[in-house]
Amino acid sequence: MRNRWKLILALAFAAPALAAPLAVTSAAAGDVKRFMAPCGSGQLCPWFEADIAAPAGFRRDGNFGQNNRILAFFPDKVRLGPEDPLIYVRTSHNGDGRSLDVQASNSNAQWKTMVPDSKVERLADIPRAEGKEAWQVFRYHNPSRPRQAHEMLAFGTHTEGNGQRFFYMVTLSAASEAALNKGMAGWRQVLGGL
Repeated sequence: MRNRWKLILALAFAAPALAAPLAVTSAAAGDVKRFMAPCGSGQLCPWFEADIAAPAGFRRDGNFGQNNRILAFFPDKVRLGPEDPLIYVRTSHNGDGRSLDVQASNSNAQWKTMVPDSKVERLADIPRAEGKEAWQVFRYHNPSRPRQAHEMLAFGTHTEGNGQRFFYMVTLSAASEAALNKGMAGWRQVLGGL
């Protein structure tokens, strides 16, 4: 009976669509949007999305983002090709108070397990405004992943006015060095907006 009530409450939050916002309150700029989506075995799980507009020259792809539980930006053009970069923001709740160092280290170790030939290089941090913790920046070379052979990742934190804490992972992913360079200004614009 208890599980049934959990499901009813979860569905009430998710109505009218399964990936609807959890709350209908207006969020302050930069706050995190909350969603519920099926996550297997008939359960619904929360996922989170950064609240930021598409950078110049890019458009938000809601379907791709929802399917991957990320905020996704593709170049703003009619037909995309394999050389077009992707910018995405993965937002995760920091309920256990992990440090940014631990989050970045765990994420990088997990990636190296999934893609053993990946080379991960730590670059200089990028400062943030308003006293926020600096972005930790990494450059990835992924030879066995041709569609995402070149990537820039920035790990950052976000704390809402109510004290809830989140991590951002802002990624620029591209098949070539040229495509990576083409998306760099948009990626930096996203970092500046978060």
